[in-house]
Amino acid sequence: MAPALAAAAAVVLACAATLGWWLRRAPAGEDTTDTISVSQVATPPTAADREYEVEIAGLQRVVRTHLTYDPHVVVDLERNLARLDVAIADYRKALSQQPGDSHLQRRFKAAREQKLEVLRQAATLAAGGSN
Repeated sequence: MAPALAAAAAVVLACAATLGWWLRRAPAGEDTTDTISVSQVATPPTAADREYEVEIAGLQRVVRTHLTYDPHVVVDLERNLARLDVAIADYRKALSQQPGDSHLQRRFKAAREQKLEVLRQAATLAAGGSN
């Protein structure tokens, strides 16, 4: 079990480092505590948005089902995912106001990719820990 815990710790540290960077990059004075799902945005979701949401939901099911051997890892992972959700929501909101901003588009895409990568790593860890 020690290799699995080491891997879990590595995932949590990677999440924390990435989230620290994301949070420092948030525009000054903006409230970053609200989470917004794709369905709450005024513009209709695209096919890519729907695919993203389906993949996220599937990965979250795997993680919730199998990554239970260390509750501290689960709590840290959920906290970090919530912070990524805030960053994604902030970029989505900014893009609704400035849809042509290529910098915001890149940041939005990178935040979503980071969430997918964190969940993929956690799902891989969960699958390995459940065997």
